[in-house]
Amino acid sequence: MPYKRHLPITPTQLATFLALKRSQSTKAEGEGVTVREIRRHLLAPKPSYAYTLAALRGLEKKSLAMNEEDEETGLSLWFSWSIPDAV
Repeated sequence: MPYKRHLPITPTQLATFLALKRSQSTKAEGEGVTVREIRRHLLAPKPSYAYTLAALRGLEKKSLAMNEEDEETGLSLWFSWSIPDAV
């Protein structure tokens, strides 16, 4: 059973995450976005402003969820967010 953790997240961090998810389609099949990449971008003190704007322009869904296996620990991590209407 995956470990569920609901993280407090800012609109900027969410937009960065969405941009990362969209970038999956440009990677080779099977490579995808890793938990390590998500952590690096979500926990960065100042995510890229241009990256954030690009993600907000393409925002389509009102909620987002993902389930990834951590490469280092082998644990399954579950990320889940709701996007406020103001975003």
